[in-house]
Amino acid sequence: MGGRRGDGLGDPGPPPAHTYGYRIQSGDAALAYIPDNELFGGSYPVGGEDWYRGLLSFLDGVDVLFHDAMYTDEEYENGVEGWGHSTFTQAIKLAGDAGVSRLFVFHHAPERIDTELLEIIEREREALASRDSKLELGIASEGEELLVQER
Repeated sequence: MGGRRGDGLGDPGPPPAHTYGYRIQSGDAALAYIPDNELFGGSYPVGGEDWYRGLLSFLDGVDVLFHDAMYTDEEYENGVEGWGHSTFTQAIKLAGDAGVSRLFVFHHAPERIDTELLEIIEREREALASRDSKLELGIASEGEELLVQER
């Protein structure tokens, strides 16, 4: 995992080997917020299967996950691996592996416009539907309110 750090000139520099995620729980309702997190790829001093299993354990029972989704897979493969951010499909995989009901992606590439973001989300929703996934996928929006209640 890592967070982007740089000199402001476009070079992210070496990312630190940590990120901070938050889990909020009330009764059996839980949500988690994980920014600046590169789920796969990169070269960090921590990681591997134990790290991912630990993350899944942290997310056990979480209903709603807010997770970093900076890049598409194509962008990731073209030079941003190791910059400390995940792709949309990486975040979706994590949510699926953890059994999360609703995933809201955020921390998008700053040059991405809303219509591009909506197109990406629609493609990912179609891919989820083709796999009969029950995961609800959304885009976190400033000022939006979300009710998370006990089951």
